[in-house]
Amino acid sequence: MVKTPQYQNQIIKICTNSHLTANQIYNKLQKKHPQIGIATVYRNLKRLVKKWKIKKFKGIHKKAIYEADIGLHAHIINNKTGQIKDIDISKDIIKNIDIPKDTKKIDIRLYVD
Repeated sequence: MVKTPQYQNQIIKICTNSHLTANQIYNKLQKKHPQIGIATVYRNLKRLVKKWKIKKFKGIHKKAIYEADIGLHAHIINNKTGQIKDIDISKDIIKNIDIPKDTKKIDIRLYVD
């Protein structure tokens, strides 16, 4: 059996340059590890998010989406197709927003109909 850290490394690779649901990640992992269960995927996703190794955000229909890019950026989400694109943003854009000092994460999303 593969140990948890190895699953975590594979999840990070799968989520690199991608915006995926837990089921999509599970389907990709299952090709290489047919014995893996969905609960194992969720458990590892939760740990990775907590460790800030991957980012979790809401896509359309409030579905959880995961990605490995944890840097400062925004998402454009197409409400019709569900397609998600990253947009690089400058820290200058958010410096004039009154954000509490103890804030650790900032999530910026733009929705397009």
